[in-house]
Amino acid sequence: MKKILEYQRIEGELINIDKKINQSNSMKAIAQFNDSSNTAKNEMKELDKKAGELVNAFHKLEDIMQKNINNIRNLEKQKVEASDKEQMKKLYENIKTVNDNLNIIEKRLSDINKNIDLVLKKFQKNKALIANAKDKKVKAQNDLEEYKKSFDEQKNKLQKELEKLQKEITPNVFELYQRVRKENIYPVFVKALQEDNQTRCGKCKSIIPVARIDKLKNQGYIECEECRRIILLDKKD
Repeated sequence: MKKILEYQRIEGELINIDKKINQSNSMKAIAQFNDSSNTAKNEMKELDKKAGELVNAFHKLEDIMQKNINNIRNLEKQKVEASDKEQMKKLYENIKTVNDNLNIIEKRLSDINKNIDLVLKKFQKNKALIANAKDKKVKAQNDLEEYKKSFDEQKNKLQKELEKLQKEITPNVFELYQRVRKENIYPVFVKALQEDNQTRCGKCKSIIPVARIDKLKNQGYIECEECRRIILLDKKD
């Protein structure tokens, strides 16, 4: 088991290097730029949708306004042709109603115009934010590549050590190791612990049943029923 434990230790060094890279400031910056860029893009989609709704509302109000203007013109013609006071009074009331409607429509059109301008400004702001984030992301990616390169020599050395060790490990032991590693579990092999007069998994601390302790002593290793790691018999036991 010494060879596979050494293999596990070296692979752990490689895992730690990858962790350093993934937790680097450059990687964090890239993730931050991606988040801010995606947020801005999503907001731009919403703004685009809102702008479309505002433009449609604007055109509808324009149509209504034009109809009211036509009504005014028609009423003005009737006013000229009107002969009695009652008819004139009714015409003036209709004209006033239409004028009031026009004033309301004008105010609404003005509000829509302001909202459209606001949406356009936000759209341009997000567009600039995305462009800025893109430039910073490129710089962060370049920095990340340089940081990765600083580990190349160390990683290559460790990888060669793993390849050499693999040839020296008993195939069925290595297959067992690989099977557990495929589940993204590390470390694979852990020692059994004695705690509170109980034999436990060295990783998750779950208690090993008495029946399985016998198997552990006879075979030298068992699979933890909780965390799936391979528990090794401590030579001191």
